[in-house]
Amino acid sequence: MSWNWQQKNWPEFIYSISDLKDLEAKFLIESSKLAGASSIISQDENRKFTIELMSEEALKSSKIEGEILNRDSVASSLLRQLGLAPLYSDHRANDKELGIAALMVDNYQSFDQALTHEMMFKWHQCAVGDKHYLHDIGRYRTSTEPMQVVSGYIGKEKVHFEAPPASLLSNEMEAFIHWFNDTAPGESNALPALARSEPKSLLIYSEILFIDQIKLLSGFQNSCLSSYGVKTKVPIHQQWSSAEAP
Repeated sequence: MSWNWQQKNWPEFIYSISDLKDLEAKFLIESSKLAGASSIISQDENRKFTIELMSEEALKSSKIEGEILNRDSVASSLLRQLGLAPLYSDHRANDKELGIAALMVDNYQSFDQALTHEMMFKWHQCAVGDKHYLHDIGRYRTSTEPMQVVSGYIGKEKVHFEAPPASLLSNEMEAFIHWFNDTAPGESNALPALARSEPKSLLIYSEILFIDQIKLLSGFQNSCLSSYGVKTKVPIHQQWSSAEAP
């Protein structure tokens, strides 16, 4: 069987931007509502709203992998890492909660920066949390063994997908990062939000760049869409007292 990355034109995706026109318009309308709402509420409400959105994204991303995190611990960790609460909190976050919070915060603070390999490596380190048994942490996978999506019992396995060998990842990601940065808002080859984010998702899911990468990809998607204004700004200079922190 020939996989998508073995096609001659990979990764030159062919799609019609015009077919996304209605969805792009809906996305901009809904994101404008969010931005508009954040501009008319108080700073305290804006801050709480932002933490709630980030917490929800963190919880959903983790749930995909079967990890059920404590909402209050995630929110408390977000507040501390954003400098909005004291280091002490009644909710002591575990490594998973600290890691996903760190990923969300870095996405939030770097959404308008050019993507780099090092940025993705940092996100992966945050995403894997306490999984120290993984061989490749904070780097693209290196194993020479095939990376496959498999189901079935031993001896009766069914291979649903096989990703590109690890030896190809660095060059493929170098080309992808160049494309991603070149199509960002304000650049000469800028693309609309969905037309830019969806090919990116397909490519990274197909590459399977990292061991345990689901949460990283969710954060990456959030960072990508934030480039188009889907973001509320927390007043970082203000502090919450320990009584106010979740």
